[in-house]
Amino acid sequence: MKQAIVSVRMVIGALAVFAVVVLVTNAALSGNRVLDNIIYGPTFDYPGAGNATPNDINSNGIVVGYYADSLTTQHGFAMKNGQFKTFDPVGSIETEAWGINDKNEIVGLYIDANNVQHGFFLRNGKFTNIDFPGAALTSAYGLNKADTVVGQIQDTGGVYHGFVLRNGNYTQFDPTGSVLTGAYGINDSNTAVGLYIDSNSVQHGFRLKNGAFITIDYPGGILTAAEKITNKGQFVGIWEDSSDIIHGYVYANNTFTDIDFPGATDTRTRGISASEGTVTGPWTDSSGVFHGYTATQ
Repeated sequence: MKQAIVSVRMVIGALAVFAVVVLVTNAALSGNRVLDNIIYGPTFDYPGAGNATPNDINSNGIVVGYYADSLTTQHGFAMKNGQFKTFDPVGSIETEAWGINDKNEIVGLYIDANNVQHGFFLRNGKFTNIDFPGAALTSAYGLNKADTVVGQIQDTGGVYHGFVLRNGNYTQFDPTGSVLTGAYGINDSNTAVGLYIDSNSVQHGFRLKNGAFITIDYPGGILTAAEKITNKGQFVGIWEDSSDIIHGYVYANNTFTDIDFPGATDTRTRGISASEGTVTGPWTDSSGVFHGYTATQ
């Protein structure tokens, strides 16, 4: 089974004062499945690279993600109206951008020259490290307008957990029964989404609101992940079918709408603008190369 959403490289934290651990019981979210008319924009790649992995989009139309250069080294990028800017923290040997808010602040992860992975927060061209206290590695995946950050850590025992960083304080969390957790998005009401794997090795999405977890399972899917969420509670993510094909989706009004880029072997939907008009993510060609897309309903 493909584990397309969980990264094994994750680290966050130089802003911490303390960390607490939360375990919460889970309820379940249900919804109907529909195939709807989706308008796809043209595919895009980082210029000269032939690939792109977009992970989020904000209401200003800025897409962030990463690309691999000719040496397969990954760099972060931001794109608007087809114009790209690339960026890397000082000392980075690999960079991935994963989230952007409507203030154009960006979070992601990078690996330094000592092969240590850190999260990062990028504001006005200045990088700040994010390293969860005592963690082996950290990844920052999403943030809201209040600069509350969510992501994933690996503890010293090799287990992955979700975390939230708010006002300099870290909180680790896991749904009840989870053996692996990652948080990928958070809206301005501090509702977070992500994924967890249960003790039967089944991957589910989750929504965390006011301390309560809701489990998200795409109807008929063998795995589900939730990636980003809007202020009205719409969220996007991926699901995998019984043929091991990955599809994107948008969830709104108790309905899952499929996202499948034309001609793709797999499609992932990773970002949705807070204005809820546009989604983005990578699609995979027959050679296994990721390319970017945007789409609207």
